Amino acid sequence: MVTLKDVATLAGVSPTTASAALRGLDVVKPETTAKVRQAASDLNYRVNASAKMLRSGQTGIFTLAVPELTTPFYATLADCMSEEVESHGYRLIIRKTRFSAQTERRVLSELSTTFSDGIFIIVTQLSIQQVKDLLGQRPAVLFEDFSMDGLFDSVNTPGADGIITAISHLKDCGRTAIGVIGGLPDSELALQPGAGLTARARLDRLNAAKRALRAMELDDHAGFMQADWSVDGGVAAAHKLVEQGLPYDGLCCMNDDLALGLLRGFHECGVAVPDQVAVIGFDGIPQGSWSVPTLSTIAVDFDGAARSALQLMLRHCNNPDAPAFCQRVTIGHRLIPRESTVGAYRQ
Repeated sequence: MVTLKDVATLAGVSPTTASAALRGLDVVKPETTAKVRQAASDLNYRVNASAKMLRSGQTGIFTLAVPELTTPFYATLADCMSEEVESHGYRLIIRKTRFSAQTERRVLSELSTTFSDGIFIIVTQLSIQQVKDLLGQRPAVLFEDFSMDGLFDSVNTPGADGIITAISHLKDCGRTAIGVIGGLPDSELALQPGAGLTARARLDRLNAAKRALRAMELDDHAGFMQADWSVDGGVAAAHKLVEQGLPYDGLCCMNDDLALGLLRGFHECGVAVPDQVAVIGFDGIPQGSWSVPTLSTIAVDFDGAARSALQLMLRHCNNPDAPAFCQRVTIGHRLIPRESTVGAYRQ
């Protein structure tokens, strides 16, 4: 049976360093960590979970809670989290909360009975204080927490910067009448203390769009359309825009699902994209590279989100008694121009 000492010997480091590298501790240089992981892979080394639990009092198991797995954004995040966690010798339990406050409460309150050392979660219904009350002192890292409470470590998408990049791209493509698709009903509710964290995240993107349009002097001909952030919501929005006489020549969508729905809806209505209207999405899910036309998007760093989330989690698990300020990480993004804004021959 391969031991940690065997891995350390092959990597040319001490067993202590090898252990720290496999646990993802930031005290080990990245190049050393890579060398240790490669040695572990070459030797097919597997952590003895029972022995590890007895030594540390930890199971090496974490929970990821997402609303669903049929939406590409959540599925991609779950896949990246699973890869990252398992690459460090830990295990991941994935649970669906189904956009239900009751299910979110149950998942959080059951954490101590699932042998999980901590939880990664996207909260859609509960307030940040409700999450804190349910978790107590258990380690947690939140995704898309745009609250100002500072109660948890969080990893967030670059909502504001990404939307500004998207609108700038539409302007660079010569679009002057820009519509923002995916407005929220009663979006001011997101500012109330009891509002769910997802509403705050969505409002952050919408407010950034308003600021960008104003700064680029495009607000005179801009508009916002309420729509569900889904493919069906995009199809419905496309039909509605056509009924209104297609008042915009550029559309910035709050996510890729919505943008993909727009492409389908415009196809059904005989509207040529991008000749009549340019469309850009947000998230960078794989499906955007398969659509016709292919979808321009603001791609976010899912792998970086997973790395950051695990590092934040291990910071608490490996130093449970150390005082620590909560950290907020905003992951990177990049523009991917495709056919839906620049055409088939100008990419």
